Amino acid sequence: LLESMEPPTKRTKMATGDESMTGLFQGYSKVLDGKHDRRERLIKSCRDLTGDAKKLIFLLHRMTAANKEQTLAQAHEKLTSLHKGFCDKIAPEVDGVEYWRHQRSFSPAVQEYIEAFSFLEYLENGTLLTHDKAQKELNKHATGTTLTIDLCDFVLGITDLTGELMRLCVAAVGSGDTETPARLCAFLRTLHTACSTMIHIHREMPKKLGSHG
Repeated sequence: LLESMEPPTKRTKMATGDESMTGLFQGYSKVLDGKHDRRERLIKSCRDLTGDAKKLIFLLHRMTAANKEQTLAQAHEKLTSLHKGFCDKIAPEVDGVEYWRHQRSFSPAVQEYIEAFSFLEYLENGTLLTHDKAQKELNKHATGTTLTIDLCDFVLGITDLTGELMRLCVAAVGSGDTETPARLCAFLRTLHTACSTMIHIHREMPKKLGSHG
């Protein structure tokens, strides 16, 4: 009864205010849903890309003198697929401010990618992959937005490379090869010394260097 006694203009203003507030919160809801959907897409894509990078590493561990040429050709095909995957599935999702907002979601996949890429680089050329080369190779496959490889992710991926080289060393010893372990040992010592100078760039560095040191 009291509501019916209120002036029509006041009731109209209240209704208009309620509608605008509802619309405001609906807008917030859409924004939050969009961020959640973006994160879910990133997680799924990164899971697939991480699996592909691991498959590349497994392929390289199976390489022998007899199948080296064929294995390297297959490895480059898989690496190209990884380049395209990051450019097509990750880069568009993390353009601009979205990069740092979602960096923790795709960082592990980038590290695994660098680990696989650097393992191939070492086996093929006997050299350490550089950040500049990794970025340039990735940019070649960008059709629109490019993905910047964060320096911390790159270094963390390189520290993971040491694990693959140690497995390679063990396999060489098992086959009676003594030259490869000696060469790998020298390379790993140099790499460990270099990485030790960057131990403070990321909280994961002490743990990674501790397990590989």
